[in-house]
Amino acid sequence: MSSVKPVPAACDRNPEYALYRQSERWRKLRIAVFLRAKGKCEICRRADAQELAHLTYDRIFNELLTDVLACCARCHRELDARWRNERHQHGPARDAGGAALEDESPS
Repeated sequence: MSSVKPVPAACDRNPEYALYRQSERWRKLRIAVFLRAKGKCEICRRADAQELAHLTYDRIFNELLTDVLACCARCHRELDARWRNERHQHGPARDAGGAALEDESPS
């Protein structure tokens, strides 16, 4: 699943992204995705869904239903780990305008 790109932890510290996650738009998206998933993780299909994971950043702040998955915390962590490994090979995630969504300095 090389195209899977969950939100990096650095985005959670981004004030604009944190504010967006408090918005009515995000709330409605979250509800719609959880309804689609019928409350179950869309990855393992066993655990209850608790979080949303991005599959793409192409439409960050304006996601489509198909841009995110409802998932359990475990699957989200595994998805993040897979994405981090991929990121080291391909560079940081970028928004539709090409701006880095996280710090580009080496860790």
